[in-house]
Amino acid sequence: MRSLTIKPQSPALVAPGAWGFFPITVTRAGTGSLSIYLAVSGLPEGATVSFVPPEVAFTDQGPSTKNAVLVIRVSSTTPAGDYPITLSARHGNSAVILSCSETLRVGPTQIVIQQPVLDIPVIQPDGTIGLSGSGTASQPVLVQATTNLASATSWETIAVQMMDERGLLSLVDQDSTNYPARFYRLAQ
Repeated sequence: MRSLTIKPQSPALVAPGAWGFFPITVTRAGTGSLSIYLAVSGLPEGATVSFVPPEVAFTDQGPSTKNAVLVIRVSSTTPAGDYPITLSARHGNSAVILSCSETLRVGPTQIVIQQPVLDIPVIQPDGTIGLSGSGTASQPVLVQATTNLASATSWETIAVQMMDERGLLSLVDQDSTNYPARFYRLAQ
């Protein structure tokens, strides 16, 4: 790996019980296939973490820079304050680890957040699925998918999107053609 960067959270202040999102960039040195495993430390008690995608994988001929998003769900009992966090990236099973720091800012927000609403998915001419929805302007949402509606734990976050300044969202699920059926939802 050549570099690891983390950008400030979005939104700038996360309310207890809400989500904070940190864009991540990993740049590799050289060529070849490479898997990078991400971890974070310094979180407040009760916070949960996920990465989208869960692993940063470089292929032999792929680009030398990849992006991911660190998603932190703050507990509803987390006190307001600034929490220094450290992001680390490990190259496969090696001892090569890069790290960088940022601050998770928790506090009351003045914005009333409305639950995002997903419109009916639309099949695009190339067979992919187009998704659109609405919610609170300039707020991040999780786009989640599953192939099994019977299992409450089978939902996977496939993207983190920002609602635009009008509170609208639009994206295409490029992986949708890999599934015979796929169901979607938006979450905060």
